[in-house]
Amino acid sequence: MFLDSLFDYFLFRKKKPSEKDFEKMLKRSVSKFNKWRERNPESVVILGVNQRLTGMNLKGVNFTNAFFQDSAFKNSNLESANFENADLSYVSFKGSNLKNACFKKARLDTTNLSETNLDGVDFTDAFVFACSLPENAPISNRTKY
Repeated sequence: MFLDSLFDYFLFRKKKPSEKDFEKMLKRSVSKFNKWRERNPESVVILGVNQRLTGMNLKGVNFTNAFFQDSAFKNSNLESANFENADLSYVSFKGSNLKNACFKKARLDTTNLSETNLDGVDFTDAFVFACSLPENAPISNRTKY
């Protein structure tokens, strides 16, 4: 109940959520978080340095223009997640499902992509530097880069 009212508060009053508010929204409902993102496309999601969102089901989440520097999504389901124009420097996705995720124009500087599923991932115009890739790079012909 409280978290539903938290969503309503940020949806209708246009207040800027704190890092803790973003975390609570994500843990409660990806669809409600995405609804908030649709209504606030200009907002930059900042979940902070050293944020740990490990083992979460974030399938289809919209992290466009987000800032996650030095954070971790280890062993998370991020299938079809949108990281367009996001800063993912020093982020660990180790062991995560990134199938069909979008990283268009994202910054992946020293990002850990080891043990991930990169099938169908879109890296179009992404800045990719010194990243750890899956062993034998199981990148399919559906992966764009």
